[in-house]
Amino acid sequence: MILKCLLVGIWAGFCGLDAFGPQFQFRKPLLAGTVTGLLLGDLRTGLVVGGTLELMWLGVNAVGAYTPPDVTTGAIVGTAIAALTGGDVSVGVTAAIPVATLMQQGIILLKTIRNVFNGWAEKLAEAGDFRKLDQLQVYGVLLTFFMYAIPCFVTIYVGSAAIQSLLDVIPAWILTGLNVASKMIPAIGLGMLLNYMLKKSNWQYLVLGFAFANYLGLNLFAVSIIAIGIAGMHCCLENKEAQSEEGGLDL
Repeated sequence: MILKCLLVGIWAGFCGLDAFGPQFQFRKPLLAGTVTGLLLGDLRTGLVVGGTLELMWLGVNAVGAYTPPDVTTGAIVGTAIAALTGGDVSVGVTAAIPVATLMQQGIILLKTIRNVFNGWAEKLAEAGDFRKLDQLQVYGVLLTFFMYAIPCFVTIYVGSAAIQSLLDVIPAWILTGLNVASKMIPAIGLGMLLNYMLKKSNWQYLVLGFAFANYLGLNLFAVSIIAIGIAGMHCCLENKEAQSEEGGLDL
């Protein structure tokens, strides 16, 4: 048990480094949750919970100085709690939301401390002490790593038993309601995303996708392939229109 929690904590630390470093995007809920499920021996729960949280938090982005709820720790802890307690997606979502909101404050604290590091770095650079400047960068990396790793490890190791005890006393009708709500949340996330993306010229593609999935019975993979083809044709038409506006097409 402790080894699995430790592995998940290490994975959380690397996801945190990705958020502030190379941006490989494996910190996203789908990948973070999937790998967490794999580490705990329950890949299916990782895929289901991670995918649900990915859809739910599609519209959550850091804009300017705003720090949103930390979806990475939410996905990792939510997936781990669902996998360790044998719960379904509703358990994972129920655990993920408060964890992500609480970790939001932790990230704000992390950014505040890192700003202090900036002042130290400027003084070291002015003094020409590049050895200590390199060490300071390592300290920043370690700080970010442990800011993600330790809370996830402690929450999963200590919290899984407590949440299991709580689930045992919760009435079945409440868990059923949470399960139904968890199936509605992805639609809300997609709705939030469409609120940003949907333009007057794009509404027909939403209708086509709905028709393909519900009336033709196509699965998600088939609809995605069709969507790629339509998106390619749309881009070609837009390029031709732009060329004609600039100076006309060569005939």
